[in-house]
Amino acid sequence: MNININMYKRALKLIEELMNDDLPEEKAKKKYDELIRLKVLQNLYQNRYTEVIEEVNKCKTHEDKKQSLSLLKGRVKQKLDSFIETKNTNNKTVWHETAEKNFHKSLDHRSFYFNKGEKKMSTQSRKEKT
Repeated sequence: MNININMYKRALKLIEELMNDDLPEEKAKKKYDELIRLKVLQNLYQNRYTEVIEEVNKCKTHEDKKQSLSLLKGRVKQKLDSFIETKNTNNKTVWHETAEKNFHKSLDHRSFYFNKGEKKMSTQSRKEKT
């Protein structure tokens, strides 16, 4: 889960950098290639992945690319938020259940030694009686 969250955060950062007007063409190309290599878009759009990439590549002007990247950014942000929410929910549930199960065991941490001592005392008292 953490790997997916980090991957989506990186993709979001790359999209924001690509939307920047000051970015030279070579750096923009490298960042775009890195975005595709992350396979975030492939995970998001699955069967329509190639169509989405083609549509973004068809954009001629910077404004068109900026508009298409803003749509991608919204979708990536939405998926990232859902991953984070799922992770937090799972963590709360799992740790809450674990703590609840172990709470009574933690209160009874001396029972082993108590039982061991009680056993010794009972066997010694029996030996003394005979």
